[in-house]
Amino acid sequence: MAHQIRGDNIRFTVYDLTGEVPVPAGIATLLPDSAVHAYEKAGFRAAGRLRQAGYWLGQVCDELIMDALAAEFAGPSVIVPLES
Repeated sequence: MAHQIRGDNIRFTVYDLTGEVPVPAGIATLLPDSAVHAYEKAGFRAAGRLRQAGYWLGQVCDELIMDALAAEFAGPSVIVPLES
């Protein structure tokens, strides 16, 4: 709760993709870890950088964009492609 009050966390919407159209199913909160290595260890990779796009502890800083692609992970998935 303290992180939410300070605004340290990131909120994003989770969508249910099992129907014909994506439907909001809930909200998740992410508390960023200042160690990028933790995300890389979890399979995320740097996808880009927005220069001077944010602030950290009152200082202008770059925003690192990281992503993880389903194709890079082995094993079953509950995500099914939408039929066209």
